[in-house]
Amino acid sequence: MQPAADDKLVAGWNGLAIYALSMGHRVCNGDQQGKAFLAAAAKAAHALSGMVGEDGKLVRMMRGNTRSANEGMLEDYALSVQGVYALLVYSIRIS
Repeated sequence: MQPAADDKLVAGWNGLAIYALSMGHRVCNGDQQGKAFLAAAAKAAHALSGMVGEDGKLVRMMRGNTRSANEGMLEDYALSVQGVYALLVYSIRIS
């Protein structure tokens, strides 16, 4: 029997992934692999946007479609902003 998949999303980890994928796009100078990095970063940013509640607060973790009751910590906010900022800056400079 196969183990269950780990489908949790952690806001800070997503921010780090978005940053790394955006940097990959920048390093690859927008070639085919770079465009794949950019698409993956945009997909992760879309998932991250689903972690913001109606009150505008970031939740720390989501499992499937269920949001955690815990509000994001400072590192979640910082890494999320860093990742989305990198996505914005590096996608504009290359594209």
